[in-house]
Amino acid sequence: MHNTHNLQNWKEITKENALLFVVLTTILTIVLNRFADKGLTYLLNINNQTIFTYNYSLGISGIMLAIPSALFSIWIIKGALKFEERFLPAPILNKFGNLPLWCFSLLLKLIKVMKIMATYALYLVFVIAGFFADGSSRGGYSPSSGSVSLGSNNSNGRENLKEEAERQARQKQQEADYAWKQAQKQANYNINTYHFDNRVNRANALQREANEAKKRARNL
Repeated sequence: MHNTHNLQNWKEITKENALLFVVLTTILTIVLNRFADKGLTYLLNINNQTIFTYNYSLGISGIMLAIPSALFSIWIIKGALKFEERFLPAPILNKFGNLPLWCFSLLLKLIKVMKIMATYALYLVFVIAGFFADGSSRGGYSPSSGSVSLGSNNSNGRENLKEEAERQARQKQQEADYAWKQAQKQANYNINTYHFDNRVNRANALQREANEAKKRARNL
């Protein structure tokens, strides 16, 4: 019974404010689609080690975001009408007219709703990304995968430890050199993107590891 009453109330709100409802729903759907596309694109390129970047778009599937957008629109309109009814007495409305004050109340509601939308949109992006992130993360490479503890076997003697440390230092330097090459390729392809910054940061981190490994080898 309560759900039926709410449904009837929503129908009345959308019917009496049809133009505003359509405009708000359209705007919110576009915003959510843009947010979802950018979020998915970022997630798909996190572990991308090539010079090419992937751009993901929901495409026609983005129409499903019209459902939460429509619900948000109804909530915005309903909240604005309640605000107007509760806080704006009839004499003020008669003197200044409904439109300016209604727009002000709508703006206040929009600020609150946008915060809620950001939370739900982010959650939706990660849910959708769960279907795609597995494939992109399988090729990830860990620069520390071949690391060996220098003190794992003291019986081999100091010379063996030094040789192992030098081998690790060479491996670290090779990883750093490869990362620098990838950063250079990205710079040649498109330097004005966050992918270039990510590759430079990764190369710097690997170079620091290589320098530390060389220092440890020299100290043995």
